[in-house]
This record gives sequence, structure tokens and C-alpha cells, in this order.
Amino acid sequence: MSDLKYKELMILGVLYHTETNGENLNQFLNLPTTHLKIGKKNAFDILTRLESQGFVLSEIIEKLDFDKRKNYKITDKGREEFFKLLKSKLAEARPNVFYNGIAFDFISLLSKNEIIQCLSDRIPSLEEELNNYKTFDKEVYDNHPGLDLRKRMLDAELSFTKEFINNLSKSS
Repeated sequence: MSDLKYKELMILGVLYHTETNGENLNQFLNLPTTHLKIGKKNAFDILTRLESQGFVLSEIIEKLDFDKRKNYKITDKGREEFFKLLKSKLAEARPNVFYNGIAFDFISLLSKNEIIQCLSDRIPSLEEELNNYKTFDKEVYDNHPGLDLRKRMLDAELSFTKEFINNLSKSS
């Protein structure tokens, strides 16, 4: 199942709230707390396609030697598409793609010490990612429940990892 429609939803959602230039949009799309990372080229390809479909308008705001800076805004047709996508994706029960689960499925092929070391190495990354969410106040979480969902999933993954290490350390 392609993430394209989710990427379109994210881009149209940003543009629904504010018109912006490509660089600012790219920075937003790659924040640590963004649910779905979209690379710069991919984002511009999507913007071009959305513009060709009449969902987005672009306006050149600055011309450089070999480059143009554009400002993007959503059209009325784009707002309609945004709400169509929003309702569709909100109603869709799509299982999460959990890449870390793949490694856990083959964990028995490692020694107990290797497992403990690898999982211990993983904890600081999980904690760092979870810390990104501590900067938000209740109002942000109230207005963006997807952030709260992601934070809870990270917290569960961190708890699971620590518990797994603890249980493995206790076993003989």
C-alpha cells in the first residue's frame, strides 16, 4: 500500500493552514516529530502533481540565476481534496508498518549478550525521539492528537525494550 495519499494529505494539510515556500515546507516535513518523512525531491514532485491537478497554486516570489523560489497555496479544489483525503484516511484501519518488529522476529539467532547490547544501544535513540515530544504543551496535543498517538507508541516501544532486556537479563 502506497504512502502517496498520506504524503498528499500532509502537504495539503500544511497548505490548508498556511501558504508557504518550498524551503519552509521542506523544513516542516522533516521535523523530528513529523509522522511521515518526505524528502525534498519527493515533496516537490508531489507539489508539481498537486498543482497539475489544480489542488495547489504556485507563484514565483524570487528568481535567482538558475533557480526560482516559489510560494505555494491550496486552492478551493485542493481544500475539497484535502477533506476527502482526511476523511478517507481517518476512517481507514491501516496497520502500522513496524520495521523494528522484523529484527525482533529473528532475535533468537543472537546470543543473549548480543541481544542485550543491541537493545541497550537502541534505548538512547528511543529516549531522544521521545524527548522531542516533551516540548509540546497540552494545547498542542489537544489540537494534534496524532502527536499524542506517536508519543504513546514511542513510550510503549521504550517500555517494551526495557522490559525485554530486564526479562532476558533474569533468564538463565
